[in-house]
Amino acid sequence: MTSAEMKMEHDREYFSMRAAEAERAENQISQIRVAIAIHKQNHSDTMMHTHNLDQKKEAQHMWRATDNIEKEIEAIIGQEG
Repeated sequence: MTSAEMKMEHDREYFSMRAAEAERAENQISQIRVAIAIHKQNHSDTMMHTHNLDQKKEAQHMWRATDNIEKEIEAIIGQEG
């Protein structure tokens, strides 16, 4: 194997590794987004289906807190991307 072929093989391995890392990061971001969406939906469901005003108010506060966390995470992702 020539030195040029060895360099090409090294580069191929390097970029393959980097692509796998990027894919893992994207999967993690996707999982975070799904988890947040599920929590927001659960709080929304509680707000819509409960007749207990205290529970409704608590669910609304939790939804807002989760929404604020989501916005912060999206801002961080936007800075990195």
